[in-house]
Amino acid sequence: SKCSEDFLTVENLNNLAVESWYKTYDDFTLALNSCYCSLPDGGLYGLQHTLLFNAFEDRVLFETTGFDQFNINSTTGNVSNMWRAVYFGLYRPSMLIRNLKDKNVNDIEGMKDEAVKNNYLAQAKTLRAMTYFILVTVFDRPIFYNENSIPDEDLRADLTNGAREDFWNQIETDLTEAIPYL
Repeated sequence: SKCSEDFLTVENLNNLAVESWYKTYDDFTLALNSCYCSLPDGGLYGLQHTLLFNAFEDRVLFETTGFDQFNINSTTGNVSNMWRAVYFGLYRPSMLIRNLKDKNVNDIEGMKDEAVKNNYLAQAKTLRAMTYFILVTVFDRPIFYNENSIPDEDLRADLTNGAREDFWNQIETDLTEAIPYL
């Protein structure tokens, strides 16, 4: 007897598709945990941000190529690593907010109550506000997006600079909305 095509079709349980995510309390908990991953990343507080903004002392300048002449620009690995880490810190909370804000707690398997949902949103908004602050103060007018305008294409696509006001307004909105639930 021959094998049919159906026999060869196998669902890969190790590959999580976006469509299968954001359904359960555990999904949202894991998503929230991932929002914190950019903080200790080597591009942010794990190294580069701290190195670039807090550590210009003799030993660092002497032992780090290019720093001794303050030769730092957008193509420097330190800066591009920080850019990458900060945008992870923007993307993940924005995705969590997008997928949680309009959901009814009863539609999320295992979600205890509205207070848990609001706390998760508040944590994501606070982390995102911190990320916006870094972006607008360090990079001046970087790419702006929030949960309503996350680029669906490759994030390396040709995206335009944002307006500084958009960052400051979103920081104020995010923190104002987060405060009652933290």
